[in-house]
Amino acid sequence: LKPVPKEEMPHWGDFLTWSKIVPFSVPIALLIWLLLRGFVLITAGFYASMALIGLYVFSDFSLSGLKKRFVQVGSALSEGGQAVARIVPIMVSVNLLVLFIDLTGVAPKLSGLILEIGGEYLITALLVAAIVPLILGTALPATPSYIIAAAIIAPALIRLGLDIVAVHMFLFYWAALSAVTPPTCTTVIIAANLTGGDWIRVAFVGMKLGIVAFLVPFFFVLEPALLGRGAPIDIVIIALSALIGTFLLASGLSGFMRGKINIFLRSLFTASGILFLYPDLTTSLAGILLAIFAFLGESFMIKRHRMKP
Repeated sequence: LKPVPKEEMPHWGDFLTWSKIVPFSVPIALLIWLLLRGFVLITAGFYASMALIGLYVFSDFSLSGLKKRFVQVGSALSEGGQAVARIVPIMVSVNLLVLFIDLTGVAPKLSGLILEIGGEYLITALLVAAIVPLILGTALPATPSYIIAAAIIAPALIRLGLDIVAVHMFLFYWAALSAVTPPTCTTVIIAANLTGGDWIRVAFVGMKLGIVAFLVPFFFVLEPALLGRGAPIDIVIIALSALIGTFLLASGLSGFMRGKINIFLRSLFTASGILFLYPDLTTSLAGILLAIFAFLGESFMIKRHRMKP
Protein backbone atom coordinates (compact mmCIF):
# COMPACT_ATOMS: atom_id res chain seq x y z
CA LEU A 1 0.00 0.00 0.00
CA LYS A 2 1.30 3.44 -0.93
CA PRO A 3 0.88 6.51 1.30
CA VAL A 4 -2.19 8.65 0.64
CA PRO A 5 -1.20 11.84 -1.26
CA LYS A 6 -1.34 14.98 0.88
CA GLU A 7 -3.94 16.57 -1.38
CA GLU A 8 -6.26 13.61 -0.71
CA MET A 9 -5.82 13.63 3.06
CA PRO A 10 -9.08 14.61 4.81
CA HIS A 11 -9.21 17.67 7.04
CA TRP A 12 -10.65 17.68 10.55
CA GLY A 13 -13.47 19.94 9.46
CA ASP A 14 -14.57 17.46 6.78
CA PHE A 15 -15.65 14.76 9.21
CA LEU A 16 -16.18 16.56 12.55
CA THR A 17 -19.74 17.37 11.51
CA TRP A 18 -23.19 16.51 12.85
CA SER A 19 -24.02 14.25 9.91
CA LYS A 20 -20.86 12.15 10.34
CA ILE A 21 -20.46 11.97 14.13
CA VAL A 22 -23.98 11.70 15.58
CA PRO A 23 -25.31 8.77 13.44
CA PHE A 24 -22.38 6.63 14.61
CA SER A 25 -21.75 7.73 18.20
CA VAL A 26 -25.33 7.98 19.48
CA PRO A 27 -26.43 4.43 18.46
CA ILE A 28 -23.32 2.93 20.10
CA ALA A 29 -24.02 4.88 23.31
CA LEU A 30 -27.66 3.76 23.14
CA LEU A 31 -26.63 0.12 22.64
CA ILE A 32 -24.34 0.21 25.70
CA TRP A 33 -27.00 1.98 27.81
CA LEU A 34 -29.68 -0.58 26.89
CA LEU A 35 -27.35 -3.48 27.69
CA LEU A 36 -26.54 -1.93 31.07
CA ARG A 37 -30.28 -1.62 31.71
CA GLY A 38 -30.63 -5.38 31.21
CA PHE A 39 -32.09 -5.53 27.68
CA VAL A 40 -31.52 -8.68 25.65
CA LEU A 41 -28.74 -8.25 23.08
CA ILE A 42 -31.08 -8.71 20.08
CA THR A 43 -33.54 -6.12 21.44
CA ALA A 44 -30.77 -3.63 22.26
CA GLY A 45 -29.25 -4.17 18.82
CA PHE A 46 -32.61 -3.60 17.14
CA TYR A 47 -33.22 -0.26 18.86
CA ALA A 48 -29.64 0.85 18.21
CA SER A 49 -30.01 -0.05 14.51
CA MET A 50 -33.30 1.87 14.26
CA ALA A 51 -31.62 4.88 15.89
CA LEU A 52 -28.75 4.61 13.42
CA ILE A 53 -31.08 4.60 10.41
CA GLY A 54 -33.21 7.45 11.76
CA LEU A 55 -30.26 9.67 12.63
CA TYR A 56 -28.58 8.97 9.30
CA VAL A 57 -31.68 9.77 7.24
CA PHE A 58 -32.51 12.97 9.11
CA SER A 59 -28.94 14.24 9.44
CA ASP A 60 -29.60 16.26 6.27
CA PHE A 61 -32.86 18.22 6.42
CA SER A 62 -32.90 19.29 2.79
CA LEU A 63 -35.45 17.59 0.53
CA SER A 64 -32.79 16.34 -1.90
CA GLY A 65 -30.66 15.07 0.99
CA LEU A 66 -33.59 13.16 2.52
CA LYS A 67 -34.41 11.48 -0.80
CA LYS A 68 -30.80 10.49 -1.35
CA ARG A 69 -30.46 9.02 2.13
CA PHE A 70 -33.73 7.09 1.89
CA VAL A 71 -32.46 5.48 -1.32
CA GLN A 72 -29.08 4.70 0.30
CA VAL A 73 -30.75 3.08 3.32
CA GLY A 74 -32.89 0.88 1.06
CA SER A 75 -29.84 -0.14 -0.96
CA ALA A 76 -27.85 -0.89 2.21
CA LEU A 77 -30.63 -3.06 3.66
CA SER A 78 -30.87 -4.95 0.36
CA GLU A 79 -27.12 -5.62 0.25
CA GLY A 80 -27.17 -6.65 3.90
CA GLY A 81 -29.97 -9.14 3.24
CA GLN A 82 -28.05 -10.66 0.34
CA ALA A 83 -24.93 -10.98 2.50
CA VAL A 84 -26.89 -12.75 5.24
CA ALA A 85 -28.48 -15.09 2.69
CA ARG A 86 -25.00 -16.23 1.62
CA ILE A 87 -23.99 -16.93 5.23
CA VAL A 88 -27.15 -18.84 6.29
CA PRO A 89 -26.38 -22.18 4.53
CA ILE A 90 -22.92 -22.27 6.14
CA MET A 91 -24.33 -21.51 9.60
CA VAL A 92 -27.03 -24.19 9.26
CA SER A 93 -24.46 -26.82 8.28
CA VAL A 94 -22.19 -25.95 11.18
CA ASN A 95 -25.09 -25.97 13.65
CA LEU A 96 -25.88 -29.53 12.53
CA LEU A 97 -22.25 -30.46 13.20
CA VAL A 98 -22.42 -29.02 16.73
CA LEU A 99 -25.72 -30.87 17.32
CA PHE A 100 -24.12 -34.16 16.28
CA ILE A 101 -21.25 -33.57 18.71
CA ASP A 102 -23.79 -33.18 21.52
CA LEU A 103 -25.97 -36.16 20.55
CA THR A 104 -23.11 -38.61 20.02
CA GLY A 105 -21.37 -37.84 23.32
CA VAL A 106 -18.12 -36.92 21.63
CA ALA A 107 -17.37 -34.13 24.13
CA PRO A 108 -16.97 -36.36 27.26
CA LYS A 109 -14.87 -38.77 25.21
CA LEU A 110 -12.59 -35.91 24.17
CA SER A 111 -12.13 -34.95 27.82
CA GLY A 112 -11.14 -38.53 28.65
CA LEU A 113 -8.79 -38.65 25.66
CA ILE A 114 -7.04 -35.46 26.80
CA LEU A 115 -6.40 -36.94 30.24
CA GLU A 116 -5.19 -40.19 28.71
CA ILE A 117 -2.59 -38.70 26.37
CA GLY A 118 -1.79 -35.50 28.28
CA GLY A 119 0.62 -37.15 30.69
CA GLU A 120 3.10 -38.09 27.96
CA TYR A 121 2.19 -35.88 24.99
CA LEU A 122 1.04 -32.49 26.28
CA ILE A 123 1.16 -30.72 22.89
CA THR A 124 -1.02 -33.45 21.37
CA ALA A 125 -3.50 -33.07 24.24
CA LEU A 126 -3.63 -29.31 23.65
CA LEU A 127 -4.25 -29.87 19.92
CA VAL A 128 -7.19 -32.12 20.79
CA ALA A 129 -8.46 -29.54 23.30
CA ALA A 130 -8.30 -26.77 20.68
CA ILE A 131 -10.71 -28.65 18.40
CA VAL A 132 -13.75 -28.16 20.66
CA PRO A 133 -13.79 -24.33 20.95
CA LEU A 134 -12.76 -24.01 17.29
CA ILE A 135 -15.75 -26.10 16.15
CA LEU A 136 -18.15 -24.45 18.59
CA GLY A 137 -16.92 -21.03 17.50
CA THR A 138 -18.01 -21.65 13.93
CA ALA A 139 -21.65 -21.61 15.03
CA LEU A 140 -21.58 -19.52 18.21
CA PRO A 141 -20.04 -16.22 19.31
CA ALA A 142 -16.74 -16.40 21.16
CA THR A 143 -18.17 -16.07 24.68
CA PRO A 144 -20.71 -18.96 24.63
CA SER A 145 -18.19 -21.09 22.71
CA TYR A 146 -15.64 -20.49 25.44
CA ILE A 147 -18.16 -21.21 28.22
CA ILE A 148 -19.16 -24.57 26.70
CA ALA A 149 -15.53 -25.52 25.99
CA ALA A 150 -14.49 -24.51 29.50
CA ALA A 151 -17.16 -26.75 31.01
CA ILE A 152 -16.07 -29.71 28.88
CA ILE A 153 -12.30 -29.34 28.50
CA ALA A 154 -10.91 -27.04 31.22
CA PRO A 155 -11.17 -29.51 34.15
CA ALA A 156 -9.19 -32.13 32.22
CA LEU A 157 -6.42 -29.65 31.31
CA ILE A 158 -6.19 -28.31 34.87
CA ARG A 159 -5.87 -31.86 36.18
CA LEU A 160 -2.76 -32.16 33.99
CA GLY A 161 -1.15 -29.51 36.20
CA LEU A 162 -1.51 -26.54 33.84
CA ASP A 163 -2.05 -22.97 35.04
CA ILE A 164 -5.78 -22.32 35.45
CA VAL A 165 -5.69 -18.82 33.89
CA ALA A 166 -3.61 -20.05 30.95
CA VAL A 167 -6.05 -22.93 30.37
CA HIS A 168 -9.08 -20.64 30.25
CA MET A 169 -7.30 -18.10 28.05
CA PHE A 170 -6.26 -20.96 25.74
CA LEU A 171 -9.89 -22.03 25.26
CA PHE A 172 -11.14 -18.47 24.81
CA TYR A 173 -8.36 -17.77 22.27
CA TRP A 174 -9.42 -20.72 20.12
CA ALA A 175 -13.09 -19.80 20.39
CA ALA A 176 -12.24 -16.32 19.08
CA LEU A 177 -9.95 -17.64 16.30
CA SER A 178 -12.92 -19.33 14.63
CA ALA A 179 -13.86 -15.85 13.37
CA VAL A 180 -10.91 -15.98 10.94
CA THR A 181 -10.88 -19.67 10.04
CA PRO A 182 -13.09 -21.37 7.42
CA PRO A 183 -15.83 -22.50 7.00
CA THR A 184 -17.72 -19.63 8.67
CA CYS A 185 -14.97 -17.05 9.45
CA THR A 186 -17.54 -14.30 10.04
CA THR A 187 -15.03 -11.44 10.25
CA VAL A 188 -13.46 -12.56 6.96
CA ILE A 189 -16.86 -12.62 5.22
CA ILE A 190 -17.58 -9.11 6.48
CA ALA A 191 -14.18 -7.88 5.24
CA ALA A 192 -14.69 -9.59 1.86
CA ASN A 193 -18.15 -8.03 1.48
CA LEU A 194 -16.75 -4.57 2.25
CA THR A 195 -13.91 -4.91 -0.26
CA GLY A 196 -15.59 -7.09 -2.88
CA GLY A 197 -12.93 -9.78 -2.59
CA ASP A 198 -13.20 -13.57 -2.75
CA TRP A 199 -13.90 -14.57 0.86
CA ILE A 200 -12.11 -17.92 0.61
CA ARG A 201 -8.92 -16.25 -0.62
CA VAL A 202 -9.29 -13.54 2.02
CA ALA A 203 -9.67 -16.26 4.69
CA PHE A 204 -6.42 -17.99 3.79
CA VAL A 205 -4.51 -14.71 3.51
CA GLY A 206 -5.91 -13.70 6.91
CA MET A 207 -4.82 -17.00 8.43
CA LYS A 208 -1.35 -16.53 6.96
CA LEU A 209 -1.06 -13.01 8.39
CA GLY A 210 -2.36 -14.17 11.76
CA ILE A 211 -0.34 -17.38 12.04
CA VAL A 212 1.26 -16.18 15.29
CA ALA A 213 -2.19 -16.06 16.88
CA PHE A 214 -2.54 -19.80 16.24
CA LEU A 215 0.79 -20.54 17.96
CA VAL A 216 0.64 -18.19 20.94
CA PRO A 217 -2.03 -20.14 22.91
CA PHE A 218 0.23 -23.21 23.05
CA PHE A 219 3.18 -21.13 24.20
CA PHE A 220 1.43 -19.32 27.06
CA VAL A 221 0.03 -22.62 28.33
CA LEU A 222 3.59 -23.95 28.46
CA GLU A 223 4.89 -20.70 29.96
CA PRO A 224 2.27 -18.61 31.85
CA ALA A 225 4.81 -15.75 32.10
CA LEU A 226 3.52 -14.71 28.65
CA LEU A 227 0.29 -13.84 30.46
CA GLY A 228 2.13 -11.93 33.17
CA ARG A 229 1.99 -14.82 35.63
CA GLY A 230 5.48 -15.23 37.03
CA ALA A 231 8.52 -13.39 38.35
CA PRO A 232 9.08 -9.94 36.74
CA ILE A 233 12.41 -10.98 35.22
CA ASP A 234 10.82 -14.08 33.66
CA ILE A 235 7.99 -12.00 32.23
CA VAL A 236 10.44 -9.54 30.63
CA ILE A 237 12.68 -12.26 29.15
CA ILE A 238 9.79 -14.32 27.79
CA ALA A 239 8.07 -11.23 26.35
CA LEU A 240 11.26 -10.11 24.55
CA SER A 241 11.82 -13.61 23.20
CA ALA A 242 8.23 -13.75 21.93
CA LEU A 243 8.57 -10.30 20.34
CA ILE A 244 11.72 -11.31 18.44
CA GLY A 245 10.11 -14.61 17.46
CA THR A 246 7.04 -12.83 16.09
CA PHE A 247 9.25 -10.53 13.97
CA LEU A 248 11.30 -13.42 12.56
CA LEU A 249 8.22 -15.55 11.90
CA ALA A 250 6.48 -12.70 10.09
CA SER A 251 9.55 -12.15 7.91
CA GLY A 252 9.78 -15.84 7.06
CA LEU A 253 6.10 -16.16 6.15
CA SER A 254 5.99 -12.93 4.14
CA GLY A 255 9.27 -13.65 2.36
CA PHE A 256 10.73 -10.25 3.13
CA MET A 257 13.39 -9.00 5.56
CA ARG A 258 15.60 -6.19 4.20
CA GLY A 259 14.47 -7.30 0.77
CA LYS A 260 12.87 -10.33 -0.85
CA ILE A 261 14.32 -13.63 0.40
CA ASN A 262 14.36 -17.08 -1.17
CA ILE A 263 12.58 -20.18 0.11
CA PHE A 264 15.65 -21.43 2.00
CA LEU A 265 16.06 -18.21 4.01
CA ARG A 266 12.29 -18.06 4.54
CA SER A 267 12.38 -21.51 6.13
CA LEU A 268 15.31 -20.46 8.36
CA PHE A 269 13.57 -17.29 9.55
CA THR A 270 10.31 -19.18 10.13
CA ALA A 271 12.03 -21.94 12.12
CA SER A 272 14.03 -19.44 14.21
CA GLY A 273 10.85 -17.48 14.93
CA ILE A 274 9.04 -20.58 16.20
CA LEU A 275 12.06 -21.50 18.36
CA PHE A 276 12.10 -17.99 19.86
CA LEU A 277 8.38 -18.17 20.59
CA TYR A 278 8.71 -21.52 22.32
CA PRO A 279 9.32 -20.66 26.00
CA ASP A 280 12.48 -22.64 26.69
CA LEU A 281 16.14 -21.61 27.06
CA THR A 282 17.47 -24.40 24.83
CA THR A 283 15.07 -23.61 21.97
CA SER A 284 15.80 -19.87 22.30
CA LEU A 285 19.54 -20.54 21.95
CA ALA A 286 18.85 -22.69 18.89
CA GLY A 287 16.68 -19.88 17.54
CA ILE A 288 19.52 -17.40 18.01
CA LEU A 289 21.92 -19.61 16.03
CA LEU A 290 19.39 -20.11 13.22
CA ALA A 291 18.61 -16.38 13.12
CA ILE A 292 22.31 -15.48 12.91
CA PHE A 293 22.79 -18.00 10.10
CA ALA A 294 19.74 -16.62 8.30
CA PHE A 295 20.91 -13.00 8.63
CA LEU A 296 24.38 -13.93 7.36
CA GLY A 297 22.80 -15.70 4.39
CA GLU A 298 20.63 -12.68 3.65
CA SER A 299 23.63 -10.34 3.91
CA PHE A 300 25.55 -12.56 1.48
CA MET A 301 22.63 -12.44 -0.98
CA ILE A 302 22.41 -8.63 -0.73
CA LYS A 303 26.18 -8.25 -1.27
CA ARG A 304 26.14 -10.68 -4.20
CA HIS A 305 23.20 -8.85 -5.78
CA ARG A 306 24.99 -5.49 -5.52
CA MET A 307 28.14 -6.90 -7.14
CA LYS A 308 26.24 -8.07 -10.22
CA PRO A 309 26.74 -5.84 -13.31
